[in-house]
Amino acid sequence: NVSHTRVTSQGIQLLLEGTPKLNDLNVANCEHMTIRGALVVITPDITKTFPNQFKRLNFANTNVRNGCCYWLSKSYQSLRALDISNCDDVSDAGIIELTRGCKRLQHLTCTGLSKLTTIGAKAILMHLPKLKHVNLSNARRLNDHPFIVSADENLKLESYILSNMPLMTDESLNVLSRICTLTEITIEIYPLDGKHSHVTDKMQRLLGKFCKGLAKVVYTGALWLT
Repeated sequence: NVSHTRVTSQGIQLLLEGTPKLNDLNVANCEHMTIRGALVVITPDITKTFPNQFKRLNFANTNVRNGCCYWLSKSYQSLRALDISNCDDVSDAGIIELTRGCKRLQHLTCTGLSKLTTIGAKAILMHLPKLKHVNLSNARRLNDHPFIVSADENLKLESYILSNMPLMTDESLNVLSRICTLTEITIEIYPLDGKHSHVTDKMQRLLGKFCKGLAKVVYTGALWLT
């Protein structure tokens, strides 16, 4: 874990050279790591430079871009967990590349992706068959559509975090409430500019009917919940 440090791209390269069995790397908030540093991590299987077989990668708040997502899908098809939160240059195109190659992803965190639209979200829900935990919070351009159209894909989600997404309504939340594998959900909207979550009593009834293993719910700004 070298997150929040001043490590550079050269430092990342030296780290990988000295730790061939490293399979979990956190470089979140490494402001001095350039796109070259990200690619050093991402492309070892292609370049044969490093033997690492990463299963968990955290690139939150770094310079990861769509091209990096392409190489991730080519290099780490066994990747289990990925965090690309607040990587401003990642758009739907990068997300689609990830879903084409990283079919074993179980944990995906991509909060605050300002360029993520319904196209990318639909790819996540429909083309990652092993996905169990997803966090799409602060994707303020997302509406109900990707969640409704993926309802027939036999989703096996165990947890989701969908906070500060004001365009989502009770229509999609009710659909998600039928995923019987859910154990934890978080939906928070802080009431700025009059925005509130669309958590309703009907949603709670659906959760009670379908989600027998549900152990934790977190709601904020649930104005219509009695």
